[in-house]
Amino acid sequence: MLIVLGAFCLAGSAYLVGEAVTLPARERRTSVNRAANYGKVQTMLGQRQLPFSQRVLVPIGDRLAGFTLKLHPKTTTEGVSARLLGAGLGRKIAPTTFLALKSGFAVGGAFFGALFGGAVTGPGGVLFCAIALGGIGFIAPDFVVSTKARQRKDSIRAELPDALDLMAVSVEAGLGFDGAIAKLTEHMHGPLADEFALTLSEIKIGESRQTALKKLSSRTG
Repeated sequence: MLIVLGAFCLAGSAYLVGEAVTLPARERRTSVNRAANYGKVQTMLGQRQLPFSQRVLVPIGDRLAGFTLKLHPKTTTEGVSARLLGAGLGRKIAPTTFLALKSGFAVGGAFFGALFGGAVTGPGGVLFCAIALGGIGFIAPDFVVSTKARQRKDSIRAELPDALDLMAVSVEAGLGFDGAIAKLTEHMHGPLADEFALTLSEIKIGESRQTALKKLSSRTG
């Protein structure tokens, strides 16, 4: 009996000694594993903390925008951005959002077209109505942007004589060209004043006057 108790005591002592000896190595291994998984845990927590729009709506919008670019290869985000600026929508709608809207309206139009065709004309009109309304939904955003760009261009053309008179008077009064533009943006309101304000901002951040005016010309047509 004493021999058995002695064996148990020796085994317990050996276990405690082994735990004490291997403790630093186990602590280092635990620290390494915790550091390796820290970034993954933080990423998962960060994704959970993101708002619903960024976790769900933004990825869906990117996929729809990519579908539009595949469906119409000649379309580019740079071209869409220029068109939105010309329509005065550059600060309200991002090019990716516009492309996503085209695909979203196309899918929605096709869906409602299929429902309408099936309810009115029967199975034979489902495909025709789906394609027709889907195509209308796809080109509808382009039509809206083109219409707003045309209206904006007409407004700029109507405001241009008064703007030139004000700038001429300002220069004759001793102001420089940049000062004349600043005076115009203070006393006039509308798309032309907004465009000149953007041009003045570009000049202030280091853009050459010639380049800024060329951009103004390309934006306004």
